[in-house]
Amino acid sequence: MKKWKKWTIGITLTLTLAIAVLYFIKQKQIRDFKLNYILAQHETKQSILDYATLKQIPGEILIAKDTSGYENIFSLFAPGNIIVLDSNNKIVDCNFGNYNGTCYFDIAENICKDFDFSGTKYNHKITDSTLVNTLKTSTIFLTNYSWNDTIKNDYTVIYCWAKWMKTSHTNEGAVQKIAECIKQNKSRKILLLSVNTDCVAPWYPMTAELPN
Repeated sequence: MKKWKKWTIGITLTLTLAIAVLYFIKQKQIRDFKLNYILAQHETKQSILDYATLKQIPGEILIAKDTSGYENIFSLFAPGNIIVLDSNNKIVDCNFGNYNGTCYFDIAENICKDFDFSGTKYNHKITDSTLVNTLKTSTIFLTNYSWNDTIKNDYTVIYCWAKWMKTSHTNEGAVQKIAECIKQNKSRKILLLSVNTDCVAPWYPMTAELPN
């Protein structure tokens, strides 16, 4: 067989193998995506509470109070985000990658170590007052809690989730670990907030197209 034919066959086989590998990788990514996400629905207050009970989602649950509130909170409290505030509502860490945030399991570890965030690389570019004001003015509680109940806390831990992003209320177990360590910490007053960012009717009307 001529040398150029051998090269042609070799290149063809290599390309075929590469395409096959890429195909199987893509199929795995699609399967993983389907495991982690479901089609977004218009939720109600009761459907969110029922889901939170079913999945044993911890914390005081907040949702957007209207369409404008939804847009505000989604920009800062997208599903999967975890934010930790100190007693002055200063952000001590978060998992925002674009702000040098910390991996959510590392955040959980630091919370379990009595809120030791001395090693964080978070660069404090988010304005703390903006985040807290947005949360207070754009949401309502679904649980039996209100901002009037808030005595100054040593720490406030916020995690953000949505039904359509199934992994966001667990973060692979980090949220449950955080909740357990907060429960065991008897020396501090800690508020755990669960910010839901599903599309809630009638605040996000049935006639509106759901966000991607």
